[in-house]
Amino acid sequence: MSMDVGPVAALGIFDGVHLGHQKILEQTVLRARQLKTEALVLTFHPHPQVVLGGEGPKLITTLEDRQALIRGCGIHRVLVESFTPSFAQLTPEEFFTEVIVGKLQVREIVVGYDYTFGQGGAGNVETLRTLGQAQGIQVHRVSPVEIAGRKVSSTLIRELVTQGQVEKARILLGRPFFLRGKVIHGEGLARQWRVPTANLAVSEEILWPMDGVYLATAEMSAEGELPAIVSIGTKPTFDGRERVIEVHILDRQWDLYDNQLTVFFHRFVRPQRRFGSEAELFAQVHRDIAEARIFFATPSKVECTGE
Repeated sequence: MSMDVGPVAALGIFDGVHLGHQKILEQTVLRARQLKTEALVLTFHPHPQVVLGGEGPKLITTLEDRQALIRGCGIHRVLVESFTPSFAQLTPEEFFTEVIVGKLQVREIVVGYDYTFGQGGAGNVETLRTLGQAQGIQVHRVSPVEIAGRKVSSTLIRELVTQGQVEKARILLGRPFFLRGKVIHGEGLARQWRVPTANLAVSEEILWPMDGVYLATAEMSAEGELPAIVSIGTKPTFDGRERVIEVHILDRQWDLYDNQLTVFFHRFVRPQRRFGSEAELFAQVHRDIAEARIFFATPSKVECTGE
């Protein structure tokens, strides 16, 4: 890697690091190798809509996971720019001069087909190319990835996950949708019925799937992924009001409290509903567990990729 050549930089939010993002990152790594220089990503946090509109979308991945997934694509360095009100006021020309040229000193730029930048999103790929040409910086525009006639996007993935369509979201992400959080104490009701659950505390800024029961795999540290069922919702049988995430790991008795647990979603099983009694509810839970055993016993279903 040459220190005399500026980096090749990919620009964008990259929430979810889906197949479209991965295509941008692959091009960035390829050009960096060809130039024998560094592959760099400039991303932004919080989401620009939080600053510009007051409320941004729920994120597919945390900032920490986003950075890890980006590095997993071969990127050498990830820079996170704080998206502040003053930063949002930079014109396209100011952003290019101050950040791209002044701060990053890039050799080439790689962006998605719909990339915008600068105050009010006034700059687009053509603006970037015009500004780059004046500085001898080449700009690469990466075409979208399309699946079943639809462009892969973070917006589409959010739509699928909020509808419980985690299998379709997995195709667009190139891996299962996952949630990660700390295991906290619950009410202990499920343990009485031989289905102990881990209550997962997940950041409020992160996207949750639609309420319901899912087949999943759960991972803690070096244990690897283990079959699980996950329930998301307000526990209507118990007149609950707060949405919770409960994870039952099949055939394992662990003290999970205060540990970080990652849950990978593979299939939606059923919606949440109010049962007539606890006994009726947990009879259904045991049927869900039986379905999970069949699902994970099928070889084609257990080739679960992690992050």
